[in-house]
Amino acid sequence: MNKSIYCGNISSHVLGLPATRPFIGVTQSTIVFTGFDLSASNTAENKLDLLFYNRVNEIGEVLSSLVYISNPLELDDVSDKLYDVKKLYANTDAEKTMGITSSKTDFTYLNRKWATSKFFTSSISPLSDTEYVELTTNGIPSVKMERYGIAFDGWYTQMSVGFRSISVGTPPVGVVRKGLVGYHTFADLGPQVAILTENAPANIDADSNWSIYTYFLEDGTINPDGTVLVPGTSLASLFTTLSSDNPYIKQDLFILPTYLELYNQAAIQYAEYPTYANPFPVLRDKHRIIHDYASDKSFHEAQYIVQTTDYFRAVIQL
Repeated sequence: MNKSIYCGNISSHVLGLPATRPFIGVTQSTIVFTGFDLSASNTAENKLDLLFYNRVNEIGEVLSSLVYISNPLELDDVSDKLYDVKKLYANTDAEKTMGITSSKTDFTYLNRKWATSKFFTSSISPLSDTEYVELTTNGIPSVKMERYGIAFDGWYTQMSVGFRSISVGTPPVGVVRKGLVGYHTFADLGPQVAILTENAPANIDADSNWSIYTYFLEDGTINPDGTVLVPGTSLASLFTTLSSDNPYIKQDLFILPTYLELYNQAAIQYAEYPTYANPFPVLRDKHRIIHDYASDKSFHEAQYIVQTTDYFRAVIQL
């Protein structure tokens, strides 16, 4: 039976695998997910629940973009998180502080490019003499279907990441290692993600030692007082190259509610009055392939096929 949600394997760092799978659901234009319980961690004090959308091109390059960033949460929080595609980058207070507007075109802050096992070098790729779509980290996020709108169906990754607090008066105890990701709360800005850019001594006061931290604000690179600039750093990359001090649990997902709705509508219309303009023949040819790949957890393959139906899927009003 074809499903609208396929769940991949769960992986973890530092922590063991959860005893039960988290809840994942879809309703209209919204993904409902609970994230993972990280209360077994003995280093983290809070966590973030994250959602990435992954777009793939012909040679296996993947552009992963953060599409949901929670507020700081208790480690055992498994309440429902709502990612509404219609409210992209405005689903949480943490996202709203980033101030992303419709005119923004550079999403380096939220993008990361990497390669799947299907990646070929230009010297041996069967596509080396063929034009392919270039995925760039400094362009639009992977979830945007160019001129067709914002994607809902496709390959996602959910991730819960543990953090330490970097608050004034309660600095981390002991030597803190380079790469540690934490939160520091500003009176005017609220909690902001920070990364340690060099080893720090015990009981460091974050407010008076800007030089050892980079804070990820709207531009993603610079501290409030302008003292630190780390070119090319992004939250999406940060969360996939975390310090050994940061526990996390993550899982890939493949979600297809829009495709199934369009497929069913097109099938009925085609049966009543077949025309060349009806998308059903195209959707039918790709329907089983997408679900076979998704059920085998070959999400990068399923994603590439579903992207070839972007135009048709954008027809549906979510």
